[in-house]
Amino acid sequence: MAVKEIASIDPVQCGKLYGTLIGLVYGIIGLVMSIFLLFLGVVIGGLSGSNGFLFGALGSLVAGLVLTFFMAVFGALIGFVIGLVGAWVYNFVAGKIGGLKIDLK
Repeated sequence: MAVKEIASIDPVQCGKLYGTLIGLVYGIIGLVMSIFLLFLGVVIGGLSGSNGFLFGALGSLVAGLVLTFFMAVFGALIGFVIGLVGAWVYNFVAGKIGGLKIDLK
């Protein structure tokens, strides 16, 4: 049983990890929302006539995919910044009071 302490975290690596994870999660959520918007466009387009059906479905799908792209990109950027700042804060605090101790078995 070895107790180790995490003395510091590489801020850039932490930012890349957070950015990637948040970008993936936002991308998955966006795709689910795009499918929902596609079905919503089909229903709303169907109520307005035959031409509205096609334009409603395609418009909703395109809007959902564009929003998914921007959600994933901005989520990744924000996640990178959060990871970077979080690692800097951890390193500062860990330098003052000590880092997390983990038990390796």
